Formats: sequence, structure tokens, C-alpha cells
Amino acid sequence: MAAMEELPKRVGEDMHKMVSHVVDSVQTEINEVSAVIRDESDEKITGSTKVVRHLEVIPTMVVNLLESRVEKAKAEVRKKVGGMILQLSAIQETNENDEELAEQMQVMSSEVAQIAGAAVEAATQECRAHATQQLDIVLANLVENQHGDENKVDTKWKKVCEI
Repeated sequence: MAAMEELPKRVGEDMHKMVSHVVDSVQTEINEVSAVIRDESDEKITGSTKVVRHLEVIPTMVVNLLESRVEKAKAEVRKKVGGMILQLSAIQETNENDEELAEQMQVMSSEVAQIAGAAVEAATQECRAHATQQLDIVLANLVENQHGDENKVDTKWKKVCEI
């Protein structure tokens, strides 16, 4: 039973590792895009700094979104585990069959892992979509800040797409 009670904590730890990985990945991409924008800017382009500032807040937005999803998933796992513990206690009280108890624990553990996995996948996809949306907005601002110089925009866009 103690192992079942530890599941929400372990799920939380695993999800925080995932958060760190996703944020590191997004941060790396943002750094590369920022470098392209900075390298290509000249003194005439005052909007590049603004664009880079917008880029720099994307990882924070991703962290906040992921953390809220982690808390939601942990609450869901806690609720599920609470119900499972009640079921296991009932099985244990009414039945001396340790085999059935072990079998139910295995099934429940798999269910929790599935819930956690689905939550991680959904959170990751949502954050990637959010980061992409924010990047699209920033790149649209970059186009506006180039004052119609399509060659510069094309060059930057190609470099960003390579990232």
C-alpha cells in the first residue's frame, strides 16, 4: 500500500524531469533564433531588440503552462490512487488471497502509469504548440520590423527554419 501512496510523488518527479527537458529544448531553439536575429540586424533595425525580448519570454510561458499541467496530472493521479487504495483495502479485508491483491495492485499501477503518460504527452504537445504559436507571432513582428526589406526577411526566415 505504501508503494501505491508514493505513485503521485513519483509521477510528479517524472513530470518535472519532462518539464525540464521540454524547457531546455525550447530554450535552445529560442537562443538559436535570437542569435540569427541579432546577427542579421543592423543599426537601422530597432525592432530586432523587441523581437528578441518577445522570444526570451517564451520559455517562461512554457514553464508556467507545463507546471500547471503537472499539478493537474498529479491531482488526477492522487485521486485515482486514493480510490485504488480503498479498493485494495476492501480486497485485503474481505479476502486472504494475496495473489488477487498483488494482481489488482499490478493492474492499478499500470492504470496510473497510463494516466501519467497520457498527461505528459498531452502537456508536451500543448506546450510545443504554444511555443510554436508564440514563435510565429515573434517572426511576424520580425517581418514588420524589416520595413519591407524582403531579402533580409527571407534570409532570416531561412536561417530560422534550419534550426
